[in-house]
Amino acid sequence: MSRTDVRKIAKSNLLVESSYRLKVNEQRLLLTAIAKLRPKMPLPKAGVKISVSEFAECFSHVMDPHYAYEALREAIGGLFDRSITNIDGKKRESVHWLSKSTTYEDAYVILHFNEHVAPYLSDLHGHYTDFTMKQISGLKSFYTIRLLELLARFDDTGLFTVSLEKFRGQMGVAEGQYKKWHDFRKRVIDPAVAELRDQGQWDIEYVVKKRGRSVHGLEFHFQPVDQMPLNLED
Repeated sequence: MSRTDVRKIAKSNLLVESSYRLKVNEQRLLLTAIAKLRPKMPLPKAGVKISVSEFAECFSHVMDPHYAYEALREAIGGLFDRSITNIDGKKRESVHWLSKSTTYEDAYVILHFNEHVAPYLSDLHGHYTDFTMKQISGLKSFYTIRLLELLARFDDTGLFTVSLEKFRGQMGVAEGQYKKWHDFRKRVIDPAVAELRDQGQWDIEYVVKKRGRSVHGLEFHFQPVDQMPLNLED
């Protein structure tokens, strides 16, 4: 197991449950940076430095090392423009992830997190979710990574219940995209669940909650793979 595999990624629960959409390499870059932070310490004033070789090593199972620099350069450019919605869980508010980024040709990038995001990444003494780089290093889809984060938030109970509307936002589905339940299930939920199962991290089942004929919520049941899977009806 490499040193990067055992790094912990810690986020405030409010940040985990917020709504945002990233491309998969933007998500990988973000999580690589967060994994370098100490959750009970302030953010480094010099920013978070990530080298091309480090980025390639973290995702060696799913990324061609010859593509690592291009992937990193595109990810830093895209992440700078991305924002998070409902970060405080009360009012609808959007904030950008980064306040500044610097790219050093063929070598590394430096990320400076927005001051409004910083409290959800540092000085975390409780009410936060953590998981390891190993858990996300082999995942290929943004939807799968987001589902892993949301399930990890409730790994003490093995139960995650959410309204369909909120879940669509948490999974980063654009307004009007996969509007029909069948499409959302086929394109977002089922592939993410299948990938986590294939990775051998959890046994996952989910129940669709309906009001009349309309789907209004989801209930995910999950547990370590060494336990017997639940037998739930859809």
